[in-house]
This record gives sequence, C-alpha cells and structure tokens, in this order.
Amino acid sequence: MDLRMQLFFIYAYTIVLSAMLGAMLISIIIVAPQIWSDVVPEVSTSGPIEDGLLIFAYMMIGAIGFIIINKLGFVKYAIRAVELLSIFGCFSVASIIVLQYIGMSDFESSMIGYFTGLVFLARRVLMPMEMNNMYGMVVSAVIGALFGIMLSMEAIIIFGALMAIYDIVAVFITKHMIDIAKAVVSNNLSMIITVSNGNVKPDFSEKKDIRTTKRLDLGTGDLFIASLFVVCSLKFSLLMFLVMLAFSFIGFFATMRLLETLRRPIPALPTIVGSLLIGYIFYFGLSMAINAVRILAF
Repeated sequence: MDLRMQLFFIYAYTIVLSAMLGAMLISIIIVAPQIWSDVVPEVSTSGPIEDGLLIFAYMMIGAIGFIIINKLGFVKYAIRAVELLSIFGCFSVASIIVLQYIGMSDFESSMIGYFTGLVFLARRVLMPMEMNNMYGMVVSAVIGALFGIMLSMEAIIIFGALMAIYDIVAVFITKHMIDIAKAVVSNNLSMIITVSNGNVKPDFSEKKDIRTTKRLDLGTGDLFIASLFVVCSLKFSLLMFLVMLAFSFIGFFATMRLLETLRRPIPALPTIVGSLLIGYIFYFGLSMAINAVRILAF
C-alpha cells in the first residue's frame, strides 16, 4: 500500500476513535452529570477567547520547555517521563469512559481503568521499541476527545489557528520543530506517527520527494488538533460531524499534495486547520440551504 494511504488510515482511525470516545463521554454526561468531574479535568470557562489563548499558552510553555531541555541534553529522560505519564493517563481514561458507558460503576471502572493504564505503561517500559504508532494514536484520540468536549468550537478555532501559525514559524523560520522531531525520533518516542517500507531512517533534509520516499512522519499534535474539531462538532449535529470529518480528511490529502509540490518537510497544521475552518463555514452554508429547501417544500 502507498505510504500516503497507510498514513491516512492511521490519521482517520485516530480521529474516528476520538469521536467514538467523545460520543460515549457526551452520553455519560447526559445520563450522569456527576461523572464529569471524575473523567474530565476542569478548564477555564471564562469565554472562548480566553480558553483558546489559555490552551495555546500551555502549549507554548511546553514547547519552550522542550527546547531548553533539548539544549541541556536531558530531553531523553524528561520527554520519556512525559510520554509514560501520557500513556498511563490516556489508556486509563479511555478504559474508564468505555466501562462507564456500558454501565459499570465509578469504582469498578476506575480500578479496571487504572490497571489497564499500568499494563500499557509496563509494556512501554519493557518493550520500548514496539507499538509506537498505537500509543501515539490512543494518546491523541483521548486528549482530542476530552478537550473537544470541554472546549467550545470558538475556543478550538482560536487555538487551532494560533497553532497553525506557530507551526509555520517553527518549521520554516526558527526551524526548532525540526530539532524537536529529530529528538523525538532518535529517542524512539511515540509523539510521531511513522509509516515506512522497512527499517528506514528519518529524512529531515530540505529536499524530500514524497513520490520516492520510503518513510513518512506525522506529529501526534496534528492528530490531536484535527480530533478537537471533529469531536466538538458532535455537540452540534450529526450533519456537522460528518462535514467536519470529511474536511479533516481533505486537509490531510491537501497536506500530502503540498508535500509533494514543495518536496521538503512542511507543517501539517496550516492545511489541516485551514480545511477544517472551510468545513465549518461550509456546514453553515449547507444548513441554510437545507432549511431553505424545507421552507420551499412546505
């Protein structure tokens, strides 16, 4: 199978998994609102602008910290610790959501959920070279589901737009995103999704032909942010969910097309977020057209 299609299926599976967890979480909250505090951490609800800026600020603090730690030579240990905590937390939360959705009590689902998190944590420690993509997919899906439910669409749009701008600066101007990618890959961290034809070393050179390359990489942050938009759309309507899901896929293929044209490492968020914003506008146009047809029909 073509590498682009392999990467697309991972991208699509992650977004769909995130949407499924988000839908389960919405159902749980509707049936038992008190579970919200057990599963979803609190964030500011002062307004969409404040929420979007707050999440972006947290991401920038993390990026600056990563750069400093990388310069000091401690990135392997610090980021590995963050990765292990993410794996434990996200696998635990995913299990708790599923178990509470099927009717298990808070205590039982929490105990089984934490045990599941510990199992995958232990597996990652004991077998660090295996299942990188799977860990990255689950972590991205769970974080996307949680924040997609917590945040408003306006906050996600602000956050996504700021992250897209940051992605451009980090890849093309400061180029520290390339350094981060190199550190992640060299330390075998699950923060990058990789598809390849065999055991191929990553290529971060300025010139890269997607048509002949034997390896493609996509950051899990791209999966997480795409999932945010799609999961949040579940709170509106099925039509909006389908539109946003379709445009998230369009954004992926637009990224691949741009990569083929430029033949160099590029930021994925500008095309993915841009496509999702177009999808958001398209949804309202489509809704207006459907309502107009209904009015004329009756």
